[in-house]
Amino acid sequence: MSFATEASDEVATTPIMDRIVVKWFKNHCQEVGPLWLTWHSANSYRRYTERMAEWAVVLGSEPEQVEQLIFRRD
Repeated sequence: MSFATEASDEVATTPIMDRIVVKWFKNHCQEVGPLWLTWHSANSYRRYTERMAEWAVVLGSEPEQVEQLIFRRD
């Protein structure tokens, strides 16, 4: 989410993996595997950011825009 990092044309916004994202992935993306919210879950965050980047390419957008779709929960 862009509110967590300073807007910049030079540096990408940092995606946030929170309980909303973890639940959304559990309900919609079982193939990614479970995402864990612990200090030792760097692999979960890596899988999450990789998926955001992949979807952004497909949609012709930025990962932060893809992430915003998860948080809309429409």
